[in-house]
Amino acid sequence: MESSDLNPNIWRGQQQWFHWQDIKVNYHQAGSGPDVLLLHGISGNSWDWHSLWPLLTQQYRVTALDFVGCGDSDKPFPYDYNIHTQCELLTDLLTHLNIEDIHIVGHDYGALLALSLAQECAAINTMTLIAPRLPPSLARWPLLERLLATPIGPALIPFINEKRFMHYMQRQTGPYSRLSTQFLRDTWQLLRVHDGLRALPELLHCRYDETDWLSNRPILLIDGEYDRMAVKALPAGLSNVTHLQLSTGHFPHLEDPQNLLDLILHFLRSHSSKSITSILDDQDQSE
Repeated sequence: MESSDLNPNIWRGQQQWFHWQDIKVNYHQAGSGPDVLLLHGISGNSWDWHSLWPLLTQQYRVTALDFVGCGDSDKPFPYDYNIHTQCELLTDLLTHLNIEDIHIVGHDYGALLALSLAQECAAINTMTLIAPRLPPSLARWPLLERLLATPIGPALIPFINEKRFMHYMQRQTGPYSRLSTQFLRDTWQLLRVHDGLRALPELLHCRYDETDWLSNRPILLIDGEYDRMAVKALPAGLSNVTHLQLSTGHFPHLEDPQNLLDLILHFLRSHSSKSITSILDDQDQSE
């Protein structure tokens, strides 16, 4: 299916459900080949990947989910939307889908979760981190998100409407690649479904999660030249990182999907023939 043939209604009609700890988690899976897991950003959902989906699924078995508190997945409240819980969900979903070797592509919050998951999940082969949402010591955070993550965050939710949300999203894009009004409306609707706005402050508490990330897995880091939230520095515990940049803002997968896809495919092809076990064995032998 071409990306032009996809729309949010068709996409949502193709979703599958994973029942996890009395929570319904929405996911999509298509294609065949090595496994790729797509992890969306903090205000996004699995629909964010629609421009990459058709070509990726021609060469890989691709899985994309809506995190708990996002998209069409359940958004329980009150609920502790912490990094550990989301990583536990990802681990259990991989087990449910019988996936033992995986390439992860994560944007924003999804990139943060990929780094956290890699601390305990041996199934991860490589990670592609797109505009990663790192803690404030390593990256910049917009004022609105800093406020929402504070104790006054829930009191600010009634003041967030579609117009303000669309303005916020456009401010995070580059000057040459604005997001379409229709896409922003669709994203707003998916953000609000299941009374989802109230989960935002809890999701944004990830800014307080300072972790000592350690990984020698191959990492492709891609950010935008005009990203207001670009990383200031990488965690010291990461090695084997390739850092590339596109002429976009915070959403390369939406602003410049074709060039991003080319970079991802080149990276995946260069590592698909090796599992992480063989990569680590090679590194041990070289030491």
